[in-house]
Amino acid sequence: MLHTIRKVARAPELSLNLWFDEEPNPVLMDFAPKAARGGVFAPLSDPSHFARFSIGERGRFLAWPDDLEFCADALWLEAHGKREEAA
Repeated sequence: MLHTIRKVARAPELSLNLWFDEEPNPVLMDFAPKAARGGVFAPLSDPSHFARFSIGERGRFLAWPDDLEFCADALWLEAHGKREEAA
């Protein structure tokens, strides 16, 4: 199943609430561990840069101005773990 992001809202610290099309409630995603990896993820640790996220074309990814993108499917799997396999 292809997952899409329909809405995003800031949450405390380096977190975002993501609403996926198939779910009525948001999922809290913490991006601090990704930012802590450094490298291409390092800009996420700057709160002013982190706040510049946008939803990509057709809700298929989350993007930042420096061409950093996170696939909606990967974010959904990270948030839900292996629950999809059990269904």
